[in-house]
Amino acid sequence: MSNAPIDVDTAFLEKYQESINEVFRIYHEDINPFIVQFEILKNEFPIEIQNEIRAIYGHLVRASIADNDKDVERNIAKMRSHTKRALFDCFKYSCILISDKYHAFFERYRGIDLTYINKGHFSMISSKDIVRPQNNCKLQKNLSSQMHLKTSW
Repeated sequence: MSNAPIDVDTAFLEKYQESINEVFRIYHEDINPFIVQFEILKNEFPIEIQNEIRAIYGHLVRASIADNDKDVERNIAKMRSHTKRALFDCFKYSCILISDKYHAFFERYRGIDLTYINKGHFSMISSKDIVRPQNNCKLQKNLSSQMHLKTSW
């Protein structure tokens, strides 16, 4: 790490205000509330989302010390890309939380005939109906870790 002062110039913010505001809005309205809920339910911070937030902030700083507009634009685009990945990670973790709750519920009531509840309409979902979303969640996790996602905001 360098202790030498760096030349930071936040004047670039005005030109890219719309993109940066969108990143901040998504973080404030979507990503942060999810993190709070996840921490309450699991007592941990989702590491992939933490890495994306670190990357978002890193690109914001790199944009502020860039020497030219091309580097600023590239870093702003990367901020947006990491924001999109963080949202995908929130979705992935939401699927995991729901799946865990589903399995815990049916584990708790294993052996109990739930068709008596609500005139038989309570337990209409079968285990086959949950396998497909779980597989889609696993596929999304694999794709998001293998691909560099591009944004088109």
